[in-house]
Amino acid sequence: MAALKLKEDATTGQLTLYSPLLPRLGALAFGLIWLAFCTIFLILFISEGEDDIGLYIFFLFFAGIPSLSSLFAGLTATTILIDRSLRTIAVTKHLLALPYYNKSLAFGDVTNLELQHVPSNKRTVWMLVAAGRDDKRVTLNWNGTEGEIKDLALKISSVVGAPVVSGKIRIPAALKQALEKIAPNAQEYLYQVQAEEAAAENAPMLDAQPLPSDTPPLSSPQTISFPSSEPRPSVSETMTTMATSATELSAMSPQMLERRIASDTMDSEARYILARKYYERGQVDRAIELYQETLRLDPTNSNTQNDLGVAWQQRGKRKEAEAAYRRAVALDPFSVTAHLNLGLLLRSMNKANDASQEFYLARKNARSKHETQLAESASTGARIEPQLSKT
Repeated sequence: MAALKLKEDATTGQLTLYSPLLPRLGALAFGLIWLAFCTIFLILFISEGEDDIGLYIFFLFFAGIPSLSSLFAGLTATTILIDRSLRTIAVTKHLLALPYYNKSLAFGDVTNLELQHVPSNKRTVWMLVAAGRDDKRVTLNWNGTEGEIKDLALKISSVVGAPVVSGKIRIPAALKQALEKIAPNAQEYLYQVQAEEAAAENAPMLDAQPLPSDTPPLSSPQTISFPSSEPRPSVSETMTTMATSATELSAMSPQMLERRIASDTMDSEARYILARKYYERGQVDRAIELYQETLRLDPTNSNTQNDLGVAWQQRGKRKEAEAAYRRAVALDPFSVTAHLNLGLLLRSMNKANDASQEFYLARKNARSKHETQLAESASTGARIEPQLSKT
């Protein structure tokens, strides 16, 4: 179970993460029992005239410190408020009822939400960190399972508007310096292990790690189950898949791509390109199926979200299209195409003010003369068809 529990306010839309009472009481009881147990044994040794300094040091480090840390954990509480109205993430820590730590991070300063994990022999522990500009970082939850931390990441992403990515566990500077002195090759070895793990999972080390999930509308975040039982490809299969570039995949026929995805259940790139081919041929329903399969493997792909929105809009399902476009701009706030498509859809739904804001953002983020002209034409009411992402 994750260290913090989530509470959602249906009225204000605020998300609150807080330390649950039961684990704190458990830590407090453990600390008191362990401290009493160690105190009894220490009194027995003193009464027998034991003056072995090593014995007292043993009690200090192997008994006193764990009991005191458990007591501290039982007496402290963390509250994290994700406030829609103030657009801030505020962290407060209390010792009993006295606050001793405060930190906040504005939504606009959050660059991404990092999913981090530490594998161990018993289980893999996951944590979620909000990474901001100027190296500001706020830990949002820790000690959780993969499913609950990823669910939390998607909910917070829909509120904050920052994309979810995978990040490496950072080595503190002091520890890094100590490693360099004690074992110069230790840091290089740690990064090598992470690189091998990323290759074995057919995923990049830092950005846009695939997070298997469905794609809920941003207006009403839902709990999502993440498949964990699918077989992962071997390292040799991974290297074969990576060796095929997007250009080579685009040159393949739909029949070749169908055979490829049938033999590789984790190839999101081939599914995306095949979906585009089917859409361009007018087979929209099959394209929607493949876009959704792609997003289950790689939900951080804003291009797929945008193109799914185009396909839904083609089928006349404007609610589903709006949800896909909003997810696309949440993942990539600088996407000209997604902002433009969302604006066109909102205009067709008679939401002129919201549409104007999207056209403004499309024009502001434009990187070419063509994109600027497209956004300006849309803002003046010109009829423009929804745009597929550039590949």
